[in-house]
Amino acid sequence: MGATYSRGFTDAELQQIITASEQLYQIYANYCDMVLVNGNLELAFSELCHAVAKLDSEPCWIPSSWIE
Repeated sequence: MGATYSRGFTDAELQQIITASEQLYQIYANYCDMVLVNGNLELAFSELCHAVAKLDSEPCWIPSSWIE
């Protein structure tokens, strides 16, 4: 059995998560304005707050089919 990390994931589980994440990124990256990494909680929260504030204050492009 692989090593267990503080979050309770084995090496195999972490590899599956990484592989799935890479596949999702390849498929959907063109729909995303940013990637939020779940690593340092304070940094991730700060980046999320900044992104929300930016969405609230700056115009952004979305496909017209999303608003119909």
